[in-house]
Amino acid sequence: MLKTELNVAQEIKNPGREAKAELEFFPENLDICGRKLVPDGKLCVRIFYSYDGEGSINAKGTVTGRFIENCARCGKKTPYVFECDFAERFIKQNAGNTENDADRDSFFFTGDCIDLTDFLTELLLLNYPMTVVCDENCKGLCPVCGKNLNDGSCSCGGESEIIDESDANAFEKALARLKSKYTVN
Repeated sequence: MLKTELNVAQEIKNPGREAKAELEFFPENLDICGRKLVPDGKLCVRIFYSYDGEGSINAKGTVTGRFIENCARCGKKTPYVFECDFAERFIKQNAGNTENDADRDSFFFTGDCIDLTDFLTELLLLNYPMTVVCDENCKGLCPVCGKNLNDGSCSCGGESEIIDESDANAFEKALARLKSKYTVN
C-alpha cells in the first residue's frame, strides 16, 4: 500500500496557522465482510490542519473517490461514489507524553510527517456501506432461475415465489438454488 504522508514541519513552527493540502490515497487489499473494495483510481483527500502548540495537529477535511462494486441485488457492476467528511486529532509522540484515556481514539506521529495511511484505511472501513445497489428500485435476481428481473419477468414463475422470512434457512436455500444454476461441473 502506498503511504499518504502529510508534512507538518511549517505548522509545528507556527502554532495556530491553518494550512491545507490535497493528497492522493490508493487503498489496496481492503475488504468488508469478505467483499473486496476495488477503487476506480485514487481517492482525493482534502485536508485543513493546524498545530495547537501543545503537541497536537487538529485536522478536518473530506475524502472522495469512486469504487467499482457489484450490486447487492442483481450483481451488476456498479460505480459507487464515496465521500466522507472527517475531523481528527494527531498527537506528536515524544519522550514527555504518553497515551492516556483521552488520547486512545487519536492517532500518533513522530517527526515532521504524519502517515495518514492507517487513519484513511480506518475511515474507509468504518464509513463504507455494507451493501451497494445499482438503483434503489433494483428488482434483483429471480430466486429460482437467477434471471435479472430488471431485464423483464422470467418464465419459471420463481419471481412470484414468496420467501418465508421466518424460515431461518430461507437465504441459504435461495442461494443454493442460484448457485446450482451458475456452478460449472
